[in-house]
Amino acid sequence: MDIYKYWAMRDFTAYPGISQEFCRDLKHTSWGISAATQLAETARIQGVPLFTEQAARLTASMEFAAKWQLADLAHKPIPANLCKGDLNLYMRPVLEVGYAAYRKKYPLPYTKKLMLRQRPAGVSLFQSWETLTNS
Repeated sequence: MDIYKYWAMRDFTAYPGISQEFCRDLKHTSWGISAATQLAETARIQGVPLFTEQAARLTASMEFAAKWQLADLAHKPIPANLCKGDLNLYMRPVLEVGYAAYRKKYPLPYTKKLMLRQRPAGVSLFQSWETLTNS
């Protein structure tokens, strides 16, 4: 099996910040972002600087997903080499933890805009009240 065909023939170099689940849907992408940022927050509390070590990767992933969630796709076609030109956009409100960690050091315009639009973040399968705990 060709792994690139299996994961929707993504051109990884053309899209910095793309995650493994992006071509599946943004709901699963958001759960991955949530897991990574929750892990980094737990590590921070324990004295391990994962937010610092993984800043480029996590901020790129948050911005990439948020940018596409915010996109007005009615007027902009999706590139054919991005998920075969088909996106399932429904990102869960999971950006509070990552934004809180990076807001002072990195410009995150798409992350901020989507996070504010989704506030207050309530309860779902893997996240609970992140606006309350991280804003």
